[in-house]
Amino acid sequence: MSGADLRGADLRVTRMEGVNLENANLLEVNWHCAEMYGAYFYNTVMPDGELVTEPNTYE
Repeated sequence: MSGADLRGADLRVTRMEGVNLENANLLEVNWHCAEMYGAYFYNTVMPDGELVTEPNTYE
């Protein structure tokens, strides 16, 4: 999903394991209660508008 534009997507019941979200736009994504293991973020716009500028893994 690197480079994906998921703006406004509903991911509440999603299980994402080892997904690469580098350069992704997650602005306004609803991921409350989503299961995320090993998701990789870099240069990623988070749901609250924050930009992740350092490589980071969500465990």
